[in-house]
This record gives sequence, C-alpha cells and structure tokens, in this order.
Amino acid sequence: MLYPRGAFDAATTGVLDQAIGRARMPRIVVDCSAVTFADVAFLRVLCERDSHGTRVVVTAPSRAVRRLLDATGTTTRFLAAGDSAPASWSCSGADTLRAG
Repeated sequence: MLYPRGAFDAATTGVLDQAIGRARMPRIVVDCSAVTFADVAFLRVLCERDSHGTRVVVTAPSRAVRRLLDATGTTTRFLAAGDSAPASWSCSGADTLRAG
C-alpha cells in the first residue's frame, strides 16, 4: 500500500509515479487520505499506471481526491467498493510518500 501525503500537481507527481513503478505489483492500493491537493497530473499517473499493467485502487480518498475522481468520471475506475467518504487520518508533507 502507498500513502501519498500533501499536494500533487505536475511538479510533484513524479514521486508517486516512481513509487508505483517500483512496487512492480499487479495491484496496488493507494491510500489518499492525506492528499491535500490533486490535479489532472495526479490522475494521469493513476490512469497511465492502471492502463499499463498495474491495477490501481484508491482507498480513503481525501476531499481533494474525491472531487477530482467525481469531476472526471473516474470514481468507479479507481475507488475501492464501499469507500465513499474521506478518512479522518491525516499527516503532513508536500512531497512525502510512504510505502507500507
């Protein structure tokens, strides 16, 4: 499972892309509870990795991630079943990623 934290835009999504790539797993769960901002660059990483052999599942979406998924019609593609509300867990860091 990956735990991205902070804001993700074109300048910061590289760390997420690299972490998913390093995982080398057919399925990866991304806990987005601590993502404070996510734009289309964040979504692009999820889509590209999901389209190229790694099934990406988003769990505990923050409000920012949930808005992005809803606005782009990708909620059902990425959101884990039954995971509709943001999680209460949070942490800080603009470009921090923790694997667990």
